[in-house]
Amino acid sequence: MPKVSDGLSEGDIVLVDFEAWTDDGELFDTTRQDLALEEGWDVDEDELRPMPILLGGERVVPGFEQALLEAEVGEESEVEVPPVDAFGKHDDNRVRLYPRSELEKRDINLQPGAQVEIEGQRGQIVQTTASRVRVDFNHPMAGKTLEYEYEVLEIIEGDQEKLEALIALDYAVSKAEDFQVTVEDGEAIVTVPDEASFDSQWFMARHRLGHDVFEHTELDGVEFRDEVTREQMEEHDHGHGPGAAQAAPQPH
Repeated sequence: MPKVSDGLSEGDIVLVDFEAWTDDGELFDTTRQDLALEEGWDVDEDELRPMPILLGGERVVPGFEQALLEAEVGEESEVEVPPVDAFGKHDDNRVRLYPRSELEKRDINLQPGAQVEIEGQRGQIVQTTASRVRVDFNHPMAGKTLEYEYEVLEIIEGDQEKLEALIALDYAVSKAEDFQVTVEDGEAIVTVPDEASFDSQWFMARHRLGHDVFEHTELDGVEFRDEVTREQMEEHDHGHGPGAAQAAPQPH
């Protein structure tokens, strides 16, 4: 695969610190805790931190990903991303009217701004009258120009480091440090924290993680170890009701 700029190419995993604004001055994404607090975000202590990004993995908008491919490691940069290279143009054909009575029968929240799912499509209530409801099925950021300020802090190298980064990328940056990863002779052991063992999002993330590990590292195998004690199981069942543990999604 051809290299570009500072040795970066698709398939590289890089650690990125960034902030992203809409053209009307709204902060919509950031890895910077202090900035998020300044803007009034409700975030836990140390929840936000620099994020690993898999270049070419389509985990960020195309315009930002291309800017990262062209970035110099350690250099602060800015890029303006038009709608066509972000979340697309706003399509008026994706704004639809529904009879209010029809949506009330489905027990849908009809407050303007509410996020809803109708017939398998996610949308936002934009207007409600006595008889009709207008729903916008465009992405909430559609039609907006985005402005990124960013810095590629490092290129992540080494199978263990890549695996740890992929856990953060596929599951959650704020929870990745709770996983214990060891690598020896091309085999990895991942000890899963008990919080993740009961998290349905982890079951879904683990499937994607398996694909990413074998595509982007030299590892030959990964063993996931879930350690659950009687006390943890009883505490989980108490908090979620009888049968909660049995109802958890199973990995495939």
